[in-house]
Amino acid sequence: MRAQSEIIGFVLIFALIVSTTGVVYVAGFSSLENARTAEELNNVERAFDVLDDNMVDVSRRAAPSRATELSLGNGGIGLAEPTNITVRATNTSDPLDNRTVTVETRPIVYRLDDTSIAYASGATIRRDRDDAVMLSEPRWTVTDDRTVVPLLGLSQSGRTGSLSGDTTILVRTQRDSRSVPVRFAPRSGSRVNVTVTITSPRAGAWKQFLERRGFTAVDAAGADPTDNVIAYEIETDALYVQQTTVSVTLTR
Repeated sequence: MRAQSEIIGFVLIFALIVSTTGVVYVAGFSSLENARTAEELNNVERAFDVLDDNMVDVSRRAAPSRATELSLGNGGIGLAEPTNITVRATNTSDPLDNRTVTVETRPIVYRLDDTSIAYASGATIRRDRDDAVMLSEPRWTVTDDRTVVPLLGLSQSGRTGSLSGDTTILVRTQRDSRSVPVRFAPRSGSRVNVTVTITSPRAGAWKQFLERRGFTAVDAAGADPTDNVIAYEIETDALYVQQTTVSVTLTR
């Protein structure tokens, strides 16, 4: 009887050790995976900060081209479906006196699990499932005296539109064209009504950006990003719009 008790005790202790080890392994492995994913995303965010600086060099500082190094980790990168930004300026005293500038840009998007980090027309946006936040804002100047809107259009160059795998890649950017700046400033006594319409799956982040800059929704529908379209407006004395197109090449 005593020998049986010792055997039963040994089996119970052994089973307890095995189950405890399994729980610790599963929990520890999950924590390590989460930590690794978080670190990979942090690295990509830092790389997109460098990408933004390089885009400014190419689009506004006359640099012919730039290359940004980025480690993919377990994720992938590619050029997504276009985002459209339309800026319309209207003389408050004469609705027939107006200008419209539209840019189509293909965002550079990195995806890992349920998270994406996108660069579109000067903005870096992170989306976790349905929540999107703008990590860095486009370099717009919005004041009562003047509003300056640099619009950046990105397009794919080369055959490769996406890359994945645990490797390091280069995002090469080259300026294709830069338009003559559009200046709209009515005579004294009139102002400019600036309407910005954005079509993007990340419209919610753009909505927050525009509201922080003092824009107000054109109407209730314009403030609703669920259909991926928003429309906001502001009044200013003068509007300046500079449009630049840049080609993007992804290489290993």
